[in-house]
Amino acid sequence: AQLSNYEGAGAIAAGFAVDFPTWGRMCGRIRDALLKPPYSLSHDQVAFLSYFAEPLPGYDEAATAVIKEGMANGETADSIRRSVLLLQGYERMFWDTIWTATASNPVGRGHESNA
Repeated sequence: AQLSNYEGAGAIAAGFAVDFPTWGRMCGRIRDALLKPPYSLSHDQVAFLSYFAEPLPGYDEAATAVIKEGMANGETADSIRRSVLLLQGYERMFWDTIWTATASNPVGRGHESNA
């Protein structure tokens, strides 16, 4: 929300151009793990992750055009760089939170049936 409220389209496009490949790799790694035991989910159950694991065709070219337009309209390399770092920081906080939540409750612990 901070980027959309206080930065230009070039900063947002650059942030996503840097973040999407990382997000995609993580989605792919999680998807691949969930397809194997002990999870053994179906491909339909991991469709969301599969969608984001693939690169967005043409995104880099579109982002480059938006960044150029943003800079032509007054956005600076420094403001774009700050925005990219901000988005990367939020991404890291997201994954750190996932890690903390799962590391404290690994699969198979705390989910046993009393039957």
